[in-house]
Amino acid sequence: MDRTAPELTPQEEELLGEVGRRLWERLPALTAQWAGALDDLLAAGEVEAAVDVRQEALSAAHTLLQSLSEGRPAEGWESARACGAEMARHGLSLALLEGWLSTLRQSLLTALSQAYADDPRLDQAIVALSKFLAPYLLRVTGSFSDGQRRLLLEQQEALRRTYEEARRRVVELEVLNEVGRAISSTMELEELLELVYQQTSRLMETSNFYIALCDWETRTLHFEIDQEEGIRQPKSILSMEQGLTGYIARTGRPLLFPYGPDEFLREQGIARIGRPSKSWLGVPMLFRDRVVGVIAVQSYVQEGAYDEGHLRILSTIASQAAVAVQNARLYREARRRAEEMEALYRIGMASAGRLSLEEILQSVYDQAGVVMDTSGFYVALYDPKEEVISFELVYDRGQRLPPFRAEKGGLTGWVLDHRKTLFVRDWEKEAGEELRRIAIPLGEPVRSWLGVPMLARGEAIGVIAAQSYQPGAFDEHHRQVLEMIAHQAAAAIESARLYQEVQQRLREVDALLEVSRSLSPMLELEKLLPSVLEAAIRTIPPAERGSVFLLNESGELVIAAQQGYAPEVVEQVRLRPGEGFAGWVFQEGRSDIVVDPRQDPRFRAAPASSEIRSMMAAPLRGREGIIGVISLDNCSQTWAFSPSDLRLLDGLAQQVSIAVENARLYQEARRRVAQLSALQEVGLKLASTQNLSEILETIADAALELLRPNNVLIFLYDAVRNEFTLGTGASASGERGLLAPMPRKNGLTATVAHSGKMMVVEDVPGHPLYAQEREHIGELRSLASVPLVRAGEVVGVLNVAYFVPHHFTEEELSLLQTFADQAAVAVANAHMFRKMQNLLQELQETTATQSQLLHLIQELATPVVPLREGVLLMPLVGSIDSQRGRQILERLMGEVEKERAQVVLVDITGVPVVDTAVAQMLLQAVQAVRLLGGEAVLVGIRPEVAQTLVGLGVSLQGIVTRASLREGLAYALARVGRRRPAVPAVPPPPPPRPGRKG
Repeated sequence: MDRTAPELTPQEEELLGEVGRRLWERLPALTAQWAGALDDLLAAGEVEAAVDVRQEALSAAHTLLQSLSEGRPAEGWESARACGAEMARHGLSLALLEGWLSTLRQSLLTALSQAYADDPRLDQAIVALSKFLAPYLLRVTGSFSDGQRRLLLEQQEALRRTYEEARRRVVELEVLNEVGRAISSTMELEELLELVYQQTSRLMETSNFYIALCDWETRTLHFEIDQEEGIRQPKSILSMEQGLTGYIARTGRPLLFPYGPDEFLREQGIARIGRPSKSWLGVPMLFRDRVVGVIAVQSYVQEGAYDEGHLRILSTIASQAAVAVQNARLYREARRRAEEMEALYRIGMASAGRLSLEEILQSVYDQAGVVMDTSGFYVALYDPKEEVISFELVYDRGQRLPPFRAEKGGLTGWVLDHRKTLFVRDWEKEAGEELRRIAIPLGEPVRSWLGVPMLARGEAIGVIAAQSYQPGAFDEHHRQVLEMIAHQAAAAIESARLYQEVQQRLREVDALLEVSRSLSPMLELEKLLPSVLEAAIRTIPPAERGSVFLLNESGELVIAAQQGYAPEVVEQVRLRPGEGFAGWVFQEGRSDIVVDPRQDPRFRAAPASSEIRSMMAAPLRGREGIIGVISLDNCSQTWAFSPSDLRLLDGLAQQVSIAVENARLYQEARRRVAQLSALQEVGLKLASTQNLSEILETIADAALELLRPNNVLIFLYDAVRNEFTLGTGASASGERGLLAPMPRKNGLTATVAHSGKMMVVEDVPGHPLYAQEREHIGELRSLASVPLVRAGEVVGVLNVAYFVPHHFTEEELSLLQTFADQAAVAVANAHMFRKMQNLLQELQETTATQSQLLHLIQELATPVVPLREGVLLMPLVGSIDSQRGRQILERLMGEVEKERAQVVLVDITGVPVVDTAVAQMLLQAVQAVRLLGGEAVLVGIRPEVAQTLVGLGVSLQGIVTRASLREGLAYALARVGRRRPAVPAVPPPPPPRPGRKG
């Protein structure tokens, strides 16, 4: 195993491939450089085979670069052995070989530095190439002695160190030159300090690095750049009396602790700030012998990370940066002055002619942000009538927060009361007992606070305040600028507020007009009340949800419409007058605002009430008093509603009250119409049908529609048997049939049937009739039972049941009695109709018997007798009139067709008189039989009949006649026998069936 070959990581192999490709691109220049160096070496050494050695050396160098560019470093090492063997074979001395290898190595490193001049991976590339070249050189010299190789390696290592040091000095000078150019290219302090950090990072490890600038007025250090473990930290402020940074700022001395500052800290009695360092370096930034800042680097894990060379470089960078920092500060101060004047001018221009309060406040914030830190900033307006402060524009940590309102107090209240500026540079050090007592803590405590009053006509109309979570964030200059901004903004805000108030009144009038127009065509409460709530929430921006309470028959306020609440909340909320905030408004008859329900005794905890942060309500006044309450809620903030919001709600409540009264009148009229329509429908049903089930179902459906119960049951009662049967049953859910147990012997239904009087039970669980049989109650809560009475007799009972407590009004009971009377009429009519049906059935049965007798008589009067197959005999007896003649023809035709007769014998022996009508009837009979395919034979013609026929001129030509029935029968049998063979009397026997064998 070859131990001269080092282990290359995949990353190093990849980088070597890239290095080889970049050097291969410079091959022509390298070849020319190598050729010249070889010529000089070979000429000085007087080598005999100089041409061959030169060619061999150049070929080996080309092979080396090719193997690297193709990612095959192992082949490069293998080529080194062949190169060394050829050099030894040509008798090349170790001194000449050393000179060539040194030239080769130096040329490659120089070309590499050029190729990676702007690449931050230059150091890694040099290390990788050196790691490759070390075994290459050893293998090339493998044919020489160990001592020679060691000497060669020592020379190569010395050469490498010399090169690295020279290169380091060159890079340092280049970076320092770039630092000088970079910091002179900008006057922006933040950009300047960032450039210093970036350029320093090229010369030393800066994972833990900071730049702190000195504020000698406050003797504080402002850490403008603070890099901790490679992560940028927030800006911070430290007293100049603290830490190593404060020591450097006070003394102007640089400090270098290659192995940590712990001993120095103990000697100087300086408390360590932050984590202990293994190596620490800090230098002052000096401008005309005055420290303007400190630059420091440190390592938490490596001792000796920084040395004198790093101290020299960092000091040079600090001295260059100090001048630039001072110039940037002067530039920033001059620019700040200009920006302040421009900001004041812009505020004045923005305020002039503007009547939008939001635009003015935003302009104040935007322009104040030009001259000071406004990440924590607010503008608060004061209403002296309500003694309420409206925080119209609020920023915290650079984020705008929703506006809110609060009672006068806190530092803002102090500024309003004293009408002068309050400035606290450091709350922990400067805030006195009075300020700490009145301050209202909200979230993280602020460290700096600056608030100035806005004065109009000598009165404080608001406060502009800036605050910071860092001490010393504001100075006197900021105070003066903010006072000037407040002075300019006050007049504009006062004008905007007056304009806004006028516009608010106009919007209220428009909103009331719009609501009035939208409500006027609505006459249904189910549509009207949700529309009212939607309009109120849309018109009053702070409103997020709301409800309308109406007084019910039980004297409770229930939610008749809502927006934003869950359905189960609506079912649970029921208030008595005076109970809760809505009950208080109803009882007192005046509107009001609850700025914070948690602090208001009128607020009653209820489902979903914990979400409410502020609310307001107004009474609904009807013609005869308060009929309900409209309430709006806000779940986001306290003090959400203003007096103008309440004024608008009062106006809406007046409109709603009128609309509700009109809707109730309309609903009452509709209810009366519906009742009359239902009664008319039942009456029409009574008149149009005698179907009792259909009539009772119509009555039950009408009761469901008009009274809205859960169930309607109609029982029929047989007083004689004292029995009930179900007439019909219907439920609000659409079910039909027996929806409750059959009436008990001593139950409510039986009691009503026996007494013949209506009974109303509004509290079923508490009624004596159900005291002993609780299992029969179920969901039942209220019940009305009405007897069906007709002619003094109870014929049934009508029951309506509610699963929730229900109060029956006189109107409902009257309607129930009407339905019961109609049902009684239907039952009585049904009984009468049943009797009539029984009589009719008896009559129909009698008529059917008579018809059967008449049919039998007709058959006896016109008999048709089959004599054999194909032969019929029709004996006629008695007188024949026209009606009987028709019957004879109809019966004869029916039997001929039915029997498929071939010969019909018409025997007229029993006919006493044959006149013209009878003769014509006989002729018609003969012709009809002939048309049906048969033959008619007249038999039994007596002499007197023959004489009559001759006298009447009746021609029987073509008609077969015979004197007697016997002769006629013989003729018929002969005719039938000729037309078809006789059918044997006994059918032939069936063929024999096959039997079993064996």
